[in-house]
Amino acid sequence: MPTPAWNDLLTRLAVPREAQREADLHNRRGGTRRLPAGGGRRPRLTLADRLLATILDQRFNIPQPVIGDLFGASRMTINNAVRQTCQLLAQIRHTIEPADVHLTTLTDHTAKAGLDIATEIKNVC
Repeated sequence: MPTPAWNDLLTRLAVPREAQREADLHNRRGGTRRLPAGGGRRPRLTLADRLLATILDQRFNIPQPVIGDLFGASRMTINNAVRQTCQLLAQIRHTIEPADVHLTTLTDHTAKAGLDIATEIKNVC
């Protein structure tokens, strides 16, 4: 995805994501905010992280535990992020098309990129 398209998609998702986050927090709290906005901990995944995780899941069919390892997050965190981001993408009428080829191993990926990992990776001993 070209950088301008990526930035445009992030911009279009920003307001709906903030509304979604506030609604989730409202439900979790059981009411309105007691403190002004901006307090509390930062979310583990930024909007860009959530979008990238969703693309990896939806387009390339990468298992969520693997995506979680990439972002340093649990499978449940990734699952929630993908589910919520899919809802947002549906709201703005954006679809993620599945890729023609699904990569199953690191070797498949490096072969597509034209790399020979056998010569790139050396044993420590």
